[in-house]
Amino acid sequence: MNVHPTDLPVAATQQERRPLERVIGFAADVFHILSRRQQRRELRELDDRQLHDVGITRAQAERESRKPFWKS
Repeated sequence: MNVHPTDLPVAATQQERRPLERVIGFAADVFHILSRRQQRRELRELDDRQLHDVGITRAQAERESRKPFWKS
């Protein structure tokens, strides 16, 4: 039997979308965590002139780069 999404009640299509929304949300969370980890790694590699250009001190950069990847 071939059922088109418009043939289903609205509640059923919303329930079917929930798992996909969860997967997309999870993937977005993973992307943000990995991105934050990469940014902190790059921050650690900046020299003092570059840190001055972005307006942070070496101590601030060190403190930020030591945070665990799951902390914002």
